[in-house]
Amino acid sequence: MPFLHQMNSNGVKFMQLWAKFWVGYLVLWLLLATGCGLWFYGQFPYLVYFLIPFVPLMLMGVVPASYGLIALQLQSWRTRIFLLVIYVLLVTLFLGAFPAYRNAHEAPENQGPYLSWASDPKTTMTVSWTTAAPSLGMVKWRSSEKEEFQIKMGNVETRFHHLSLTDLSPDTTYTYQIPELGTQSYLFNTAPAADDDFSFIAYGDNRPFGGISKHGAVFAAMEKTARIDEPIDFIINTGDLVENPGQGHGWQWYDFLNTIMPLAASHPYLVSLGNHEARGGTRYYDSYFDFGSPDPWYSMTYANVHFVFLSSEHDLNTESPQHTWLETDLEENAEKSRFIVVSFHQPLLTYSESHGRNEDLSRHELLMPVFRQHAVDLVLSGHVHFYEHLLLDGIHSVTTGGGGVLLWDKPAIGPKTIKTETAFHFCRITVTGDELRVRAERLDGSVIEEFIASRQRTLPVPG
Repeated sequence: MPFLHQMNSNGVKFMQLWAKFWVGYLVLWLLLATGCGLWFYGQFPYLVYFLIPFVPLMLMGVVPASYGLIALQLQSWRTRIFLLVIYVLLVTLFLGAFPAYRNAHEAPENQGPYLSWASDPKTTMTVSWTTAAPSLGMVKWRSSEKEEFQIKMGNVETRFHHLSLTDLSPDTTYTYQIPELGTQSYLFNTAPAADDDFSFIAYGDNRPFGGISKHGAVFAAMEKTARIDEPIDFIINTGDLVENPGQGHGWQWYDFLNTIMPLAASHPYLVSLGNHEARGGTRYYDSYFDFGSPDPWYSMTYANVHFVFLSSEHDLNTESPQHTWLETDLEENAEKSRFIVVSFHQPLLTYSESHGRNEDLSRHELLMPVFRQHAVDLVLSGHVHFYEHLLLDGIHSVTTGGGGVLLWDKPAIGPKTIKTETAFHFCRITVTGDELRVRAERLDGSVIEEFIASRQRTLPVPG
């Protein structure tokens, strides 16, 4: 009997030591996870930066420690093994959730609509959407409740639909439907014929990183300002919509379209090609968008403000097709436009530490002479994940790269710096008479910076 009593006593001590081990293991991982989370949060004060290291490190500690502590309370080995099987299944489900989601949304689905312009914004509108199966596609539209719906059909069966509605009236509200997507009606407005005041939103770099993006939060803030605060007329994205555009990454296009649709179904959504969606060529980018050009550079004029969209991912040398096109476009439009706004992904200049502090000045050297010659007023870019406003020979250059991708660029001050800040944000830009007002907003509505760009050219007198 004393021998059995000693064995029981030793067993109790062993169990107590084992329990202390698992508690210590759990506390160790808790401290490590909290410390890493707080360090990242200190670098970028957003909850997601705390959670990114905290959650996986906690799981590495909590899962085995909780199993160990619970198993110690169980007397039956069968029950312990059953509990282990449950834990393994839960971990497998957790780890397999993302691959399952990715595979489920690899192919295009019935999604949309979203708007853009492939021609004159006063008299046209391009309606885009995707379908799970190839079809001709059809759009129904009318300008008032009293009219019968007009119908436009596609010519080729496809999953990527872009139908341009033409011969529209300026400054008019239209209702449209996509029968393949259901019976819901959407509205859009054509551009005014006169030099009216208008507003638009510019932002960029919304792509996911490691499957994580704050694009939804950024777009929710944009939607609030567009629907509640002040209406907007269209949206510009300076590029990097997805991390990878091709096979195996269709879920990123699915998420992107789901996020933008609440505004893009009624406000044209214009894009500058980013380096990420240009990976491996522009096949997927060309499938999802139609801006009326066979190349990823194009232009449009809205209320006598001329917008130019370039590709920083293609050749910009003086003899290149893109550079030649740019010079021709500005020669034809600059003198008669109230303002000139140019958008492309990689900036003319940046003082970002992580992007090499001006490691590539070729864009600056190739484009600035053309921009100065034609008195460009505002340049919009992305690529660097923060807000940066530089004044380059009288031209305002704004990098708006806080559209949702994780922020890792820290602000640096250079000789051309006006304002810089690392924050998720977007820019609301308003054209009023001879003023172009830029307001960079954080997600809570507070203002990073607001400035006015006055027109740099004298318009010809009508007559």
